[in-house]
Amino acid sequence: MRGGSSPFEYRCRGILFLTAVLFFSGLVCRGDDAPASEEIPSTKVSYVYTRWQEANDFKRISEYFTGQENKGGDIILRSDVAVRQGLYFRIGMPLGTKFPEHSKAVLEYIRGDDSQIHTQQFDLPEMPGGPFAEIRLGLTGKEWASKRLAMVAWRLTLRDDTGKLIAQTQSYLWGMPKDNSKNQKETLAEAEAPAVTEKQPAEEK
Repeated sequence: MRGGSSPFEYRCRGILFLTAVLFFSGLVCRGDDAPASEEIPSTKVSYVYTRWQEANDFKRISEYFTGQENKGGDIILRSDVAVRQGLYFRIGMPLGTKFPEHSKAVLEYIRGDDSQIHTQQFDLPEMPGGPFAEIRLGLTGKEWASKRLAMVAWRLTLRDDTGKLIAQTQSYLWGMPKDNSKNQKETLAEAEAPAVTEKQPAEEK
């Protein structure tokens, strides 16, 4: 039999090559909750969700008597300590989580009104021991002046005072290639834009 590869073998090799390219491309470009670096976190974030909250949402009866905010066993930190109204990241940690002294939370995010990466850093106190205790990181004041603003993408990183990674999580869009940021914003703008109804031509009499 004459040597050489048949057309069928060429096709098989081509399919295998394409499969390998797609597989390794997926490993490089995929977006998930894993840290982007090779650092190994010491714990995991249980959940994160964002919610716009008004100033009155934090007002409890005891505050009328004491003049002090009652945080209800939660950690509540704000970018502008004088303003309560804003967008809050509500974060749950595994029960029994303890932060080393002087730990910090770094919140990176992209707003719908520009393409810049904004960064806010918060000093973390000791984690409350209650089973329903949350960390609430508030973007308040000029950082999030309107509830109409849209959050495009975000990443949350917790580190101790030596810089060691405690936990890290991110939104799906944060893990996408940066070249797609323009397309992400255009898609978001199209989704938020009001529908345009075409006028029907008047019927001829």
